[in-house]
Amino acid sequence: MGKNKIRPKPLDPEPEPELASLFSGKPLPEERVKEAKPSPEEEARKERRRKARAKFLAALDGSVLFDKGIQAYWGQILFVFFLALLLISGNYLTEAVVRESAGIKDQLQDLHFRQISSKAEWMRLSRQSSVARLLDSTGVKESVVPPYVIRYTPEMKKEAKEEAGRRSKNRKR
Repeated sequence: MGKNKIRPKPLDPEPEPELASLFSGKPLPEERVKEAKPSPEEEARKERRRKARAKFLAALDGSVLFDKGIQAYWGQILFVFFLALLLISGNYLTEAVVRESAGIKDQLQDLHFRQISSKAEWMRLSRQSSVARLLDSTGVKESVVPPYVIRYTPEMKKEAKEEAGRRSKNRKR
């Protein structure tokens, strides 16, 4: 079991001056009588503490909301509450947009890396040696004769035109 939380008050070595004067029959000294009465500043301080504590307790239990002075400001209180809700919802929406933006940036970076790797693979496959290796299985062989330029002289062009004209006449018949 737990300890007893209620502790007895320690006994004072000297009894209170008022009680001592009653039982002993001796009158109280004048300075002790003055100390027994609280000063006006101390009373004012205690009254302020009491009022502050009462206001704090009224705020905690909600009774402050139904005072006549506060009821006049219900419209402003509800307006401020509505503005606070708008501010909170705006913050949530902003955070959602930021999270979505970060996700899209990650996807974009991933797609960029895929594009770079696909381009590198395409470059590797389009090299002449890779194309030749792929076509070996189909039976197409790489030419070993280097290409050369065909040059037409004006007479050759004239002969080519005449030849083309003869062919077209033969086709019509």
